[in-house]
Amino acid sequence: MSNAIEQLAQRMRYGWENVVASSHVQLIRLLYKQEDELMLGAFYDYLLDIESDSDELVFILQVSCKDLEDFSQQLLQALNQEIELWNTSSRPEEFEPYHVDWGINPQYKDETNPASLAIGNLSSFAQDILKDVPEGKCNFVIDFQGKVNGKVLVKWLEFALTLPWFERMTFTIADELGEQKLKSIVRRFPDTVIDYEPPIDLDSAMEKVAQQALQESEAEDSSEDEFRLALVQLVNSVKQRDADATQRLAKQCLDIALRKIEKEPAWIGQFVSIYALLMNDQLGYQQTDEALYFADKAIESAHLSIGTLEDSQAYRLLGNTLLSKASILVGMQQWRPARELYLQGSGAYAYCKDYFMQMDALRMCGLCSENISEDKEAAEHYVQGFLLNQWLSSEVIKNSTFPFIAIALEHNRYREKFISDKAFTETLEALYGEDWSIELYRFKKLVEQQPPQSPQVDGEDYSAD
Repeated sequence: MSNAIEQLAQRMRYGWENVVASSHVQLIRLLYKQEDELMLGAFYDYLLDIESDSDELVFILQVSCKDLEDFSQQLLQALNQEIELWNTSSRPEEFEPYHVDWGINPQYKDETNPASLAIGNLSSFAQDILKDVPEGKCNFVIDFQGKVNGKVLVKWLEFALTLPWFERMTFTIADELGEQKLKSIVRRFPDTVIDYEPPIDLDSAMEKVAQQALQESEAEDSSEDEFRLALVQLVNSVKQRDADATQRLAKQCLDIALRKIEKEPAWIGQFVSIYALLMNDQLGYQQTDEALYFADKAIESAHLSIGTLEDSQAYRLLGNTLLSKASILVGMQQWRPARELYLQGSGAYAYCKDYFMQMDALRMCGLCSENISEDKEAAEHYVQGFLLNQWLSSEVIKNSTFPFIAIALEHNRYREKFISDKAFTETLEALYGEDWSIELYRFKKLVEQQPPQSPQVDGEDYSAD
């Protein structure tokens, strides 16, 4: 019996195949909500299901998109990796031996069109691999890794869609509804670009998965499955602003956790999750005092987890709860107590070596200091965060809040009391090049249009290689 996530992925596939079957389609813009992003991975996995009776041939190309000239090469290298994997992997006996002979042909490159190398090679590949296949198309699903430069992607697609394509080849690119990076492409190429917005209800699917797990459980103690279901329902009730359900489900979760913690102390982490949910619930109703109460309960639970959970988990939980309360105080413009919490959070992250979050906590210490006109203290906190760059990869740094620290320090008159101008400049040149000041200015203009959120990171490895 398939679970609700698999059933949802299957429905998404059927809808996608209907769009792919359209006669003139070249690009499918897969629209999704930010909260449903996790479902994309399940959908892509389902597209690759070898037991499917679909006629569609699918390749998932994992690439980044930052440079116009490099994007075509990335697509072709990703396909080449997929082909090598196919040629070298073991397959079930019922599969006929099939070796794919393909290589990138540089002759397709047109210096006036950056997309020509990819479209020419991919069209040739699709035509060759489908020559004895009467049904279906060759479909390339672009799975972006890391932050996408929307302007580069749009420009590349504009070049690509003006080129001749093999008629049985398509691209699929996901586009988040809140951003809609590719909206202009749909308007410009209405005949060959089609929107597909699958009816994703991930919250409901997760609840059904939890219900199914509880129903199928053969454990003598089903409380873990009961808790999992109640917690998923609690999350959904908070999103739906169902106050009565939230109160009932929170009590159910706490009751189960209280029973479990008597024998399994590690359940203390579940209290943090429950109180954090209730804090966010009260913030949704603008009940600040109640939100602060639950924030304190979450901090208290996180403190109790130290010595019970692994240090890496316990101190990260503590850091997260401290920053959550601090963010509420920032909204109330209580800068001094907020700074103290951010400083405590920085210490917690330092203990578990979560340098990414430690950097952001120190950034907020600096910001709070600036808002009470303590610029010297601000510089000290900013420099402490700035120096953490040595523990992070350059890619992570550029996609973190580090640039805000650099911008703040660039104009802080006390900076040289804590870091020499030479060390400051050399660090930024190593990251951004000689024109680092221009790059920081561009970053500032970009975020003025879309203010950043403090990152919420849980368990990711952000260390440099």
